[in-house]
Amino acid sequence: MFAYPKSPSDDDLKQLQARLGVTFRNKELLLQALTHRSWVEEAALGGPALAHQSYGRLAFLGDAKLGEVVARTLFDAHPTAVEGGLTRAAEVFKRESWLIARGKALGLGELLRVGRGAEVNLRGHDKVIEHSMEAVLGALVADGQGDAVERIVTDWINSYTLLLTYIESTDDCSNPVGAINELYQRKKRTSPPTPDAWSEGSPENLSWHLRLDLTEIDLDVYNGSGRSKRAAKADACRVAYQHAVTLGLL
Repeated sequence: MFAYPKSPSDDDLKQLQARLGVTFRNKELLLQALTHRSWVEEAALGGPALAHQSYGRLAFLGDAKLGEVVARTLFDAHPTAVEGGLTRAAEVFKRESWLIARGKALGLGELLRVGRGAEVNLRGHDKVIEHSMEAVLGALVADGQGDAVERIVTDWINSYTLLLTYIESTDDCSNPVGAINELYQRKKRTSPPTPDAWSEGSPENLSWHLRLDLTEIDLDVYNGSGRSKRAAKADACRVAYQHAVTLGLL
């Protein structure tokens, strides 16, 4: 039985490292990658909670390394692929849902250090698992094991059977929003759900972001951005369209 603040056991950490195929030189980095800020605040017992003790900084490092490895792996493995195909493939491997799936497969949700008051809401939260997965990769970089990150991410990419189809597909769509609407109508006999949308920035420098959930038609959750809500939706639907083409839905 864990005592609060909860922390994974040495055996838990050994098993996680075995699943990753690595051995950390500095185990504290791995612990930090599994630490949410709520745990730091609770452990501080009213004292100052230092943000760098949580996984935030490591997630930043891991995200950067992930993008680098994905780009280099695709570039080296497919020398004849055009930019559009490489970009579509890279979008798949940097998508939130892909990282969340990797984190859940590794059992990160059960190992996370979260505060007692936040445990129910945070331990299985997708965004927390995504950031922790990025942080584990970042912890390996900080531990001097960037080569291990390259191996892990490359293995993940190579196990994704739809990769080659994404890269080789050149089927673009002039109206991705309409194509996705038609697909949804055909499969569910109703219109797609209204996507979550929000704006950032000043009125003169506004940018829109949008999250489109198409899991009801066996697709994924897609993020889009643009100078307008319409442009953000088109951006999300463009990626969804390419995914649907790959799966043979369009």
